Amino acid sequence: MRYIVVLGLAAMLPLLAQSPFYSEQQYQLGHSVFESLLNHLQAAESSAPPSLVATARAQVQDLSKNWEKAIYRHRQIDDVIDSLETITNRTVSVREQANLGADVSRLLDLRREYY
Repeated sequence: MRYIVVLGLAAMLPLLAQSPFYSEQQYQLGHSVFESLLNHLQAAESSAPPSLVATARAQVQDLSKNWEKAIYRHRQIDDVIDSLETITNRTVSVREQANLGADVSRLLDLRREYY
């Protein structure tokens, strides 16, 4: 009898590990936003102040880690958005401004939905 209960609990672990706050598709969407953001920050390094880019990169990585743990802190995503807007305003490249502006828009969508 004990073995059946243990096996039953073991079979349920993948279900328990998933957050009740989002579907697998939405979970992956969040990660794709963070990955895209990190790529755009890397591209912006050549035309934006390096210290601002480094700060934003660290903030995005922390936000991604918390997303992984289903920890949604309103202030944290607001800080990332503020950093990205600062970089966007201080970036010379029009292409990077457009990319980072689109990233801010996607983060605003995430904030509205989860934070």
